[in-house]
Amino acid sequence: MSLSTSATLMPSHRARSESGRVISKTWTKQEDDALLDGVKRHGEGNWAQIRADNLAVLKDRNTTEILHRFDKISGKRAAKWKAKTASLQRKTTAAGSLKRKRWTDDEVNAVWEGVRKFGTQ
Repeated sequence: MSLSTSATLMPSHRARSESGRVISKTWTKQEDDALLDGVKRHGEGNWAQIRADNLAVLKDRNTTEILHRFDKISGKRAAKWKAKTASLQRKTTAAGSLKRKRWTDDEVNAVWEGVRKFGTQ
């Protein structure tokens, strides 16, 4: 992908098009290798140190991008997503017998009575 001459660098050093959209740069094998090597040396979570030690390779990446890339290539993002969706499925299943319907007048009055009695805080 070639950047247009109208693309500008923002303070985050991410190139943007005329419309303001971020122009993404695909991660290279060299960047992935530097990231994995950095995690082996400094441990997971030390993203600033990993970036500093591999500045020649990771100069165009910020620590958030490095974290997200590690999650993606290590499979942790998939594991987190699977756990989250499983949790949502359990909640949905547990509440599966509940039907969405309009509140009755008695329910609305009970809520307002609670607000009058206890306030909104």
